[in-house]
Amino acid sequence: MDCIDTGKVRVSVHNGKYLLMSVYTEGEVTMGDVSLIRDYLDQFDQPVPVLLIRQSNYSLSFEVQQALKNEGPSRFKAFAYVERSPEDRVYSEMAEATYMRDVPVN
Repeated sequence: MDCIDTGKVRVSVHNGKYLLMSVYTEGEVTMGDVSLIRDYLDQFDQPVPVLLIRQSNYSLSFEVQQALKNEGPSRFKAFAYVERSPEDRVYSEMAEATYMRDVPVN
């Protein structure tokens, strides 16, 4: 699978080295989006590094945060965010301290 698009999140392998995730629409990312991303991640036999680009203001449902907390360590080797603003830095710090705390975050 080269790329998936949930209608909110686009995921692709970049340079054969890491996943590039882009959240590009306003609104809440839900478990419906996560199920497509899970299917995509199933092609990898070990945790993968991710670069996340925030192209919009969005939120994650509680269920998505729980899934990231529970499945993150087995799915993601590391997570890096492209920060557009001071607010994005706050969001990254919140993720690192809560639902992504068991995955290295930069």
